Amino acid sequence: MGENGTVRSRPPAGSWHAEAYRLHVEEGLSFAEIGRRFSVAAESVRYAVRTMERNGGARPPGAQDASWHMEAWRLYADGMSVRDIAARFEVDRSTVNLALRKLSGHLGPLRPRRKPTVRYDHAAAFRAMVEGGLSFAEAAARFRADVGAFRAAMRRHAAAHGLEMPTHPPKAEDAAPPRVKTQNSGEAPKLTRATKPTKAAATKPDRVPTAAPKPKAVMPPLPAPPPAISKPPVHVAPPAPPTVARRPRPDRSGDEAAIAAFLASRGATRIEARWAAGSRPIALPGA
Repeated sequence: MGENGTVRSRPPAGSWHAEAYRLHVEEGLSFAEIGRRFSVAAESVRYAVRTMERNGGARPPGAQDASWHMEAWRLYADGMSVRDIAARFEVDRSTVNLALRKLSGHLGPLRPRRKPTVRYDHAAAFRAMVEGGLSFAEAAARFRADVGAFRAAMRRHAAAHGLEMPTHPPKAEDAAPPRVKTQNSGEAPKLTRATKPTKAAATKPDRVPTAAPKPKAVMPPLPAPPPAISKPPVHVAPPAPPTVARRPRPDRSGDEAAIAAFLASRGATRIEARWAAGSRPIALPGA
């Protein structure tokens, strides 16, 4: 908002860089104050001032001049290619792409490029189709228009003026081959693989086969599969291990008297002698 309530428009890109640099260096204004004066963001002022500082206080010439960015944006949105824009402003294509990416941060994403509008006389195009016998593709190529858009334009022109769309007979190379009747219709029989002449016979009718065709090899029959091996049933338990006969215990009854005599000589009691002799009552000598 300017003085007296008037709305201050945003200056063209690049036109305020030198003045912003002078205000920042000579008068010491901050980036925010300069941005409010020129209705731009403080980061844009910082970028402009730092760029001019790197170039010795002068605005960079040619590709680094931002005065053509908005015009490049408009031309690109209208369908002009980056190559043509670079040739128009005498810069390289990378500079144009960089400028478009910078402006997309302020103006939003780039719209998809639309095809340039091809202007031609619809009446002349319709007359060329009727009198010259041109198809839609041929007439569209003559007037450098898209085939789909050209067909829609011709239909709108015919409907608006009460004309009839031209219908041209198909060309000889575009005509469909004659349909061969089947055997059930009583006409000429349909050619089959057996009756259809081969390519060699059609190109060389005088050719005579010199040798009989070789018979096809007959594959010998496959051998019979081996008999299936029967497996034992799962529920059969394995055989029990063989039982080992125990050896008979030796008769040690004759040794009990010797054991009892030995224990008695050592002063053993009756209980000790009974335990040592195998838990049987033993009569100790002299008891």
